[in-house]
Amino acid sequence: MDQLVAPVAAKECYAYATELTPQLNDTERWSEAQREALHFVQAVLMMGLRPDETAEPYHSMWQIDASRSALPVDFPREWLTPLLPWATALRDAELRAPFLDLLWVQARAYPAARDAVPVMTAAGSGCDVRAPCA
Repeated sequence: MDQLVAPVAAKECYAYATELTPQLNDTERWSEAQREALHFVQAVLMMGLRPDETAEPYHSMWQIDASRSALPVDFPREWLTPLLPWATALRDAELRAPFLDLLWVQARAYPAARDAVPVMTAAGSGCDVRAPCA
């Protein structure tokens, strides 16, 4: 996943999600299951964060008629929990942060909460927690 978003100049979630759009349609490169996984990644990257709303930190990024963008409640806890090792292995802090947050908010995965704070701080400062920041 890190390699797919590496060429993106703006290191932020929305730009990463936009970069994945053409990937979703590439039936030559990706199997149906892989495209579904990319769609999940894109949905998580496009969740709207409201840091001032601690009870409901996420809202729909968009809503058209009866459709809306993803929310944490759309993803079953038992489906998310096995993703913790994958999420913590992501190198890019901006990419890793929303997955750790989702794992905490929806799946109540305590290791994700522990790891999310320094990752979100690094993402917000433009630093990666795996490399020293100046």
